[in-house]
Amino acid sequence: MRTSFTQSRWFFTNKLPSFADYLSNGAITIGAILGSSAALLYMDCALEDVINWLSTNPKLTAAYSTHLRLMNDFGGHKFDKERGSGTALECYMKDYNVSEEEAARKFREMWEDTWKVMNEERLRPTPIPRDVLKMLLNITRVSETIYKHGIDGFTQPHAIEDHIRAMLVDFMSI
Repeated sequence: MRTSFTQSRWFFTNKLPSFADYLSNGAITIGAILGSSAALLYMDCALEDVINWLSTNPKLTAAYSTHLRLMNDFGGHKFDKERGSGTALECYMKDYNVSEEEAARKFREMWEDTWKVMNEERLRPTPIPRDVLKMLLNITRVSETIYKHGIDGFTQPHAIEDHIRAMLVDFMSI
């Protein structure tokens, strides 16, 4: 709740925070941990140790949340800018005094870095069931589809229409 209030305050005061503050706050407001916690309720392996692990904000979930925030803000940059909301891209441009193209290039690098962390953490020996780790990576893969090529699939659903049709309408049983 506090993070949503912080984000709202930035919006209503037209204050553009530092990129570090925006990303730190935004990794929470993206709802990645809340969404994955809800998904755990449908998994047989959602035991107390998994919930406790998730609450420690391990490297995998921190990278997962950051990745989703960056993808969302990059894909929704134009939409958010039109409605007067500051974005991670604008914060980065302001902090590092770079162009939008340079910031976009840096975002792509950060996505790659978060993927490296997530893949390393998934391959590391852990008592956490592999299905839990796979679920987190699968949610990240969905974000890659929704925000593919920097297009926001939520505000421009036509951009992901073919993917949805392939999954739900034209799927093929194996």
